Amino acid sequence: MLLENLLAVTGGKLLNSPSISRFDSIEFTASKVVRGSLFITEDPKEIEVALKNGAYGILTDNLYIDVTDEESAWIYVKDIKKSLIKLLRLWLLKLPREIYYVSKQVLEFLNSLQSNPSILLLNGDEAQKSKQILQSSQNQIIFCDDKLFLEHI
Repeated sequence: MLLENLLAVTGGKLLNSPSISRFDSIEFTASKVVRGSLFITEDPKEIEVALKNGAYGILTDNLYIDVTDEESAWIYVKDIKKSLIKLLRLWLLKLPREIYYVSKQVLEFLNSLQSNPSILLLNGDEAQKSKQILQSSQNQIIFCDDKLFLEHI
């Protein structure tokens, strides 16, 4: 994903002038960050670990963060949850997924049978569901019982 596209889609503000222009992956856990990742966090304590692991960018809703690595992109967004939804829309255009709406009862039934890694059952709030989709693989079939969320994305 290009840095300029990320900024345009999320309405993010670049807090420095980095040397990078693109990201290869998106991560939400600092220990899973690899070289080229965009690290999305609300917890400033995790940033240094992400940078040590090779993060090319930090996306946060903390405006008063200290920019400690001038080569990585430091991006501020007003609302990280809304930005995740916007980012997810762009990401799904580039890497489509099979996502289906099912009733709560069907989702509970699928959950009781859940042993197939090719099935992903979304749960939690919009931000958690967005993270689950962003971390999914293209061979997974995704099921969700939140019609409003699916309409947003």
